[in-house]
Formats: sequence, C-alpha cells, structure tokens
Amino acid sequence: MRVGRIAWVAVVIAVAIVGWQLLSNMRATAIVKSVEDRRVYYRLVSKYEHKGEIIDFDIVVGCGVRVTRYGDGDRSYDAFRDPTVYAKATKDGGAIWQIVPHACQGETSENGGVPKDFLPGALWFDDKSDFSLGIAYVTEDAYESSRSKLKFLGSSIHKATRAEWEAFQPIASQNLIEPRIFTEMGTWPPESEVKANLWNKAKLNEWCLPSYHCYGVVRYELTSEAARAFLRTLWPDSRPQFWMPPREQYAEFLRNPDIKRPTAIDGHQLRDIVNFGHNQTQGYPTRNRGGMLRSGQPWSDYPPIIFPMRADEGIPWVGPEVTSSPIVHRDVDDEEGNKGFAYCYSMLVGNGVAGDLHIPGYRKKIFVTRVGSELISGEEKDDSAPGVRPRAYFQEDKYYYERFSFGLN
Repeated sequence: MRVGRIAWVAVVIAVAIVGWQLLSNMRATAIVKSVEDRRVYYRLVSKYEHKGEIIDFDIVVGCGVRVTRYGDGDRSYDAFRDPTVYAKATKDGGAIWQIVPHACQGETSENGGVPKDFLPGALWFDDKSDFSLGIAYVTEDAYESSRSKLKFLGSSIHKATRAEWEAFQPIASQNLIEPRIFTEMGTWPPESEVKANLWNKAKLNEWCLPSYHCYGVVRYELTSEAARAFLRTLWPDSRPQFWMPPREQYAEFLRNPDIKRPTAIDGHQLRDIVNFGHNQTQGYPTRNRGGMLRSGQPWSDYPPIIFPMRADEGIPWVGPEVTSSPIVHRDVDDEEGNKGFAYCYSMLVGNGVAGDLHIPGYRKKIFVTRVGSELISGEEKDDSAPGVRPRAYFQEDKYYYERFSFGLN
C-alpha cells in the first residue's frame, strides 16, 4: 500500500514537471515570438555623385536584432538598430559614410512617414583609410557649397523583411566602419600601452573612436528690428564684432518678447527652427519644411544656418603643443563656403587614461574660442565644462550663435 502511494506521488510529480516544462517552453516561445513580432526591418536607398561617379547605398536595417555576421559568432552583439552608419569607398580613394536614420516605427516612403525630400545626411572623408576627420553634409547649403565634394541625388525608405536583412549580412560585413563602436562603450587601453604609443595618431583614433561626434555652431539672424534694438542695449560700448554677454544678460535676451515674434529669427519663430543638438537620426531639415521623418513627434521644420567647429584636443589636430600650451582653442570656420557643414571627430579628453596621459591638467587650462581669426569678447577664460564651449555668443547686433554636437547612433 505504501509502495503504491509512493508510485502514485511519483507519477503526479513527473506529470507536474512535464507540464511545467511544457508551459515554460510555451512561454519562452511566446516571448521569443513577441520579441520577433516587435522587430522592424527597412531598406534605406540613397544615391550620391562624386566627380562623376555615382555611389549607391541600398542598406537593409534591423531594429532590435542580434548581429552575428562576424567570424564564428565571437564578435556578435545585440543592436537597437543595425547598421547605424554604412561606409563605402570612392574610386579616387575617398569614402562616404551614409548616416542611417531611425525608422524603427515603420516609417516608409509608401505610407507617408518619409518625406519626398528626405535628407538622411552623410559624412565625407578624403582618405578611406583615415576616419579621424569627417565632413558632415547635413543641410542643403553643404551640397550647394563651392567646397562641396558630393551631390545628393535623393533617398527613400521601404519596408523589408527578416529574410532580406539576413541576406544583406554578407554585404553588411563589407562596411568600411564597424557600426558596433557607436552602440557600445569602448574599452580603454592599459596605461602601459598608451605610454608606448604616445602621439600615435592612428592609435589615438582607434582608442577614441567611440566618442566620435560632429560639432558646429548654428547662426540665427535677428530679423526683428525691435529685437536688434534690445540687443544693442547689451552690446559693449567698444562694439566688438563677436561678443558674449554675462549669463544673466543672455537669459534676459531670451526672455525678451521681441525675439518670440513670428518673424523675429531668420524670418520665423525660434521654435520653428530645428535644434541641431537633438533628433538627428530623424534626418535633416530642408527649406521646403521636409527632410526629416515624421513619427508623431513635434519636430521643428526650418533648417538653420550652420558652420563647422574645430577643437585643439580633437584627434585630427591634437599634438604635443596642446600639452605644453596653457590655452586650448575652439575655432569656428564661418566662411560662406563652409555653410551647411559640421566637423566630425573624436576628442582626446574624457577617454580614460589616454586623455590623462596626453593632456595632464586639462581642466586647468584656459579655453578660448576664435571665429575666423577673431576672439569672442567677454568669453570667460575658465570653465569647469570645456566640452560645451563656447556658450551662446553674438555677432554685432545682427546674429547670435549656439554650439551644437550630435552623435551617429
């Protein structure tokens, strides 16, 4: 009798275990299917011309995917969006990075989520083997510039499938840049390796590439005479060309009702002009108030005037002289031919031991901004946050400028 009860209990337990395993497997399958159902795949098609050569991009993008295209899987990784950039070489030895927009909410050219004048943005490099300095083409001004090396021939986005994404993986592996570096934090080298490679530019670029950003300034023209009249009350008596008021006066300027009028800034309201420090994976604005993806968000519409900005501690320019100099410069290249561009590079600061060993005492230096060859009058000579310099400044009583930066992920 006792044996029978034991056998019966064993059967009940076995049945429970099997049932639990089946239920667990069903739940796991449901979770996997739920994750799979939320994945989105799309195809970015864009075309450029460089010195008569046509460069086509046909990129299949996966959102929320496991990337396993490298080696035997040892370099696999999870990506919210992959790829984030795709680089191709040109026949003359240059390279183009196509910025891949975030269309993970199903936006396509067919369903109206992508404007006809969609402008995804791209980076140009003179040398396909040196990605330390990219020139970002992010407004129509850049492509129209006398210094432009690219002609933009259009872009669109279309629905794709997982099968198409998987079929694209052999092509994705030919990407000249590893997109993973823009989605994961890098590992800094040990101190011994840095010391053995001091001022080795190739190594510096390799170590610091995860901090790659594009930098510039936005120029706003004051088209309201009332706003300009108020600005003149803040303009120093010496009437410098480029000047920076104290922070409290700048706040007073922004609160002034005259700069909020419908035609006060570049003929528009300030809120209608795109903030270049945000949402750059949506594409870039065009003069027809298109250019960017629409995903239910209140994006601004009008493109600003932008100019690129260099930094002494940027990898393309940094050298031993920065260590010995008490002054670190930012340089705004505001020539008309530079309208629409931004400079893209890594900074040799905030990068662990690499920055500390190359530029010791970095935050104790004096940070100064030059616009062309002119210094900004009134700029503070010290700052606990040099990475966000310069703060807003003015040109006479006509323009005011704000710094921006954006990443590629």
